[in-house]
Order: sequence, then C-alpha cells, then structure tokens
Amino acid sequence: MNEELEKKERKLSLRDFLPFIVMICTFYTIAIVLFLVLGSLFYLINFTIIGTSVALGMGLWPVFIYKNNTIIFVTSHHLI
Repeated sequence: MNEELEKKERKLSLRDFLPFIVMICTFYTIAIVLFLVLGSLFYLINFTIIGTSVALGMGLWPVFIYKNNTIIFVTSHHLI
C-alpha cells in the first residue's frame, strides 16, 4: 500500500510546466504585438485574459494530476 502511494507521488519539474510557459508567452506576445501595431487597448486586455485562463488551465494539470482530477476539471472549466 505504501509503495503504491510512493509511485503516485512524483516531483514536478520545469518540463511539466513547459506547455504553460509556451502558451502564456504566445498569448502575451500576440497581445503586445497587436497593441503596438493597431494601438487598441482591447487586444492587450483580451489576449491577456484569454491567455492567462488557458495557460492556468494547462499549468494546473501537472500539480493536481495525481491528487484530485476533479479540482483541475472544475477550475479549468470555470476559467474558460
């Protein structure tokens, strides 16, 4: 029984959060470029909010994947 818990517990690494980092950098880059090119604050706010929501949904997955999948499921759906 104790061995099963040890197998489920694993250490998080930077590689686990790579999709989060890529997604948030992509949306923030698009937001800044559109803001600078078009001069509309709408693009900056819109892409920042959407990018943060999507990236948090992806970034929380490695944290809760072995503990409670329901938490990440509900959180990601509320963010979207």
